[in-house]
Amino acid sequence: MPITTTTLLITGLVATGVSTIISVQQARQQAKTASAIGEFNAQVSKTRAAEKAERLKIAGKARQDELIEQRRIILARNRAKFGKAGVTLEGSPLLVQQETAKNITQDAVMENFNTQIGISAVISRGESEAGLSLLQAKSVKAASRLQVGQALFSGLVQASNIGLNASSTGGGGTKTSSGGTDNKKKKKTDTGGKDE
Repeated sequence: MPITTTTLLITGLVATGVSTIISVQQARQQAKTASAIGEFNAQVSKTRAAEKAERLKIAGKARQDELIEQRRIILARNRAKFGKAGVTLEGSPLLVQQETAKNITQDAVMENFNTQIGISAVISRGESEAGLSLLQAKSVKAASRLQVGQALFSGLVQASNIGLNASSTGGGGTKTSSGGTDNKKKKKTDTGGKDE
């Protein structure tokens, strides 16, 4: 069976359509995958930040407890020294004890404050990383949308080129050299309108 230009045109259009559909599906799948990866990475960043914040909180609490225990030991040691020396806890020795207790308590408060700042920084960093992961996913999704548009436009251009090529060769009905005849138009000359 001879292959006509119409058959080639239809085959080309179908191939172009299938190629365009596949490109569009790949771009959409890429967008879905990027979105899922971005959301997963965002969740991982938040989880890691929360875990690190919890470790900081535990370490800060341990440090506070250590400072409070140091306070208790220092004050007890000082009382013992004062008692052994026969000094009463009035006046200057009492003021020293109070100042020592106050300083150690301030150290514990500062340790708590520093811990809270550290926790806030870790959580903020985790949220920033999560936001960046989501932003990257949105960027890939936007690029995928552009790829969809590009694939559709490319498919239209290919289809129009096939149509233009078919119309410039004389349209359908002509057969190729694969076994058929060619319907060439007969040319009329100025010798009376007879065919050559």
